[in-house]
Amino acid sequence: MSEAVSSAVSSAASPAETGPRTLWMGDLAYWVDENFMGSLFASTGEVVSAKIIRNKLTGYSEGYGFVEFASNAAAQTVLQTYNGAPIPGTDLFFKLNWASHSSA
Repeated sequence: MSEAVSSAVSSAASPAETGPRTLWMGDLAYWVDENFMGSLFASTGEVVSAKIIRNKLTGYSEGYGFVEFASNAAAQTVLQTYNGAPIPGTDLFFKLNWASHSSA
């Protein structure tokens, strides 16, 4: 294999490494904060950040947030494993989806 082809093959990342890493989480109770949201996925060991979206005037939760994972594979696993399952210690259920970026 030529050096150029070898280099291109070794530098090509798999889709699992380059895909989206952030999940949207919805239907959150008013009391859910970033620490609680991040702790829900702590067992994955791959949470990079958690953010609750808040009303700019009141500071109260808008009922949704985002969780960023270290890899696309970790995010995929969480989405497939947790979505629709009960949130431990609450009467809530995980409502997860891939985050999308708005052009607004």
